[in-house]
Amino acid sequence: MGKRIKPEDIKVISYVHVGDTLVNTEDLTPQQRQRMADVLKAEWMNGLFQGRAVFRPAE
Repeated sequence: MGKRIKPEDIKVISYVHVGDTLVNTEDLTPQQRQRMADVLKAEWMNGLFQGRAVFRPAE
């Protein structure tokens, strides 16, 4: 049997492109976090309603 991994042993780090650089999501400003959330929600909604509606983040 393999070694069991406890959830507290797993560390997840996410990065996003800001221009040409990768930035840790923890280092984003509140406005950048909101923009990222809007884009992710629009992508999720487009997948959910594919062929019936198109969603875009507000400008």
